[in-house]
Amino acid sequence: PAESIDAMTMPEGWAVECFASEQDFPELANPVAMTFDPEGRLWVLVIPTYPQYLPGIELDDKFLVFEDSDGDGRADTCEVFAEGLHVPTGFELEDGGVYVAAQPNLLFIADTDDDGKADTSETVLHGFGTEDSHHALSAFEWGPGGGLYFQEGTFHHSQIETPHGPTRVVNGAVFEYQPTTEKVRVHVSYGFANPWGHVFDTYGQDIVGDASGGPNYFGATIASK
Repeated sequence: PAESIDAMTMPEGWAVECFASEQDFPELANPVAMTFDPEGRLWVLVIPTYPQYLPGIELDDKFLVFEDSDGDGRADTCEVFAEGLHVPTGFELEDGGVYVAAQPNLLFIADTDDDGKADTSETVLHGFGTEDSHHALSAFEWGPGGGLYFQEGTFHHSQIETPHGPTRVVNGAVFEYQPTTEKVRVHVSYGFANPWGHVFDTYGQDIVGDASGGPNYFGATIASK
């Protein structure tokens, strides 16, 4: 970590510090997504079984929760919120639980007894493409209208079953899921390669980062609602 920080060039007044690393926490291997919760804890999804599950190998993909309990700017504890997941490629926190991609499903796992560990798992949506885990569901983001947005890239053929009927898409899309109604729709159908980033600006427009073409290419697509 120290060598990585030394190689960075930061704007004046900015600094980089190591919050957690594999030196201190060996379980922090193959991290794919992370976010902070309102309590300041860092949630990290790790997928050591990427790119695919192999028969005879025990699933070891999990959620880790890091906390800086003494306020020194570095994590000093690491707890496992959930384990035994199947190549989970993205997630978003919700009150008491987590929406997590585990193709062909979107799961909601929750901690119902407040012991810091998930004890329930519900399949919320089923039917997402499984052709290539590299392009699987990722970049989860709550939208300004209360919908949960996530996306997949090329090569996937998804037919999502819902109480309102199926939703179909081929070769890349941004989905919107409404937890209160269980409705899901294709928000954007586009030939993404690796749409690994998604944010909304102050005008409610989407900015989607699509890494494609090579290791140094980054494109941005804006989709107005």
